[in-house]
Amino acid sequence: MMPERKKTERIPGRTFLFLLSAACVYWILTVSGIGCPIRFLTGISCAGCGMTRAWLLLLRGDIAAAAAMHPLFLTVPAILVFFLFEERLPRRVVKRFWISAAVLYAVVYLIRILLQDPNVIIDIRSGFLFRAADALMHK
Repeated sequence: MMPERKKTERIPGRTFLFLLSAACVYWILTVSGIGCPIRFLTGISCAGCGMTRAWLLLLRGDIAAAAAMHPLFLTVPAILVFFLFEERLPRRVVKRFWISAAVLYAVVYLIRILLQDPNVIIDIRSGFLFRAADALMHK
């Protein structure tokens, strides 16, 4: 018989602090013009690229355009609620949820790349890492 693992609960306010920190980082990235840090560094859109624009389109009432911008934009509230309450759920449920979400996002991302979705950009030469390496090589 395996010993029962002690369930670790989040520190009160820690989730709020995490979400506030994430919002601040997001704001800084937006204001600085960087936007998606993955795309900024690599020149390749991430699996979540288009999510913010989708929500802005939804707030304007354009559901079709929002879905075209990112087909999984409506998963964000469910993921947020799950994140907030996951410590109350069995570990196997939590693990399955996060694996399922990761697989879903990966599959949709690959489909968007294969279908050449205009919202998914692959331009390695525009990435900071490529430009920095190119500048160092031509110095």
